[in-house]
Amino acid sequence: YNGVCEVCHTAGNKHVQNPVENKLVKQKERQFCGLCHKKDPAKPNIIKQINLDEHNPGMWCLICHDAHKPELK
Repeated sequence: YNGVCEVCHTAGNKHVQNPVENKLVKQKERQFCGLCHKKDPAKPNIIKQINLDEHNPGMWCLICHDAHKPELK
């Protein structure tokens, strides 16, 4: 375990220690994905950035994208 899971799932270390009592948070909200992926010219373009107002507005990102393999499903 290296803490990367906590970026999206929070409290991953607690889950690793006791997965029955500490479930991972599964983020679904579009705005959550936008924290990293919302188009912002001030951010380096290392992570794919999108315009949340134009890219499938009103839909959850996970309908078309798997968070662990973000290419289209």
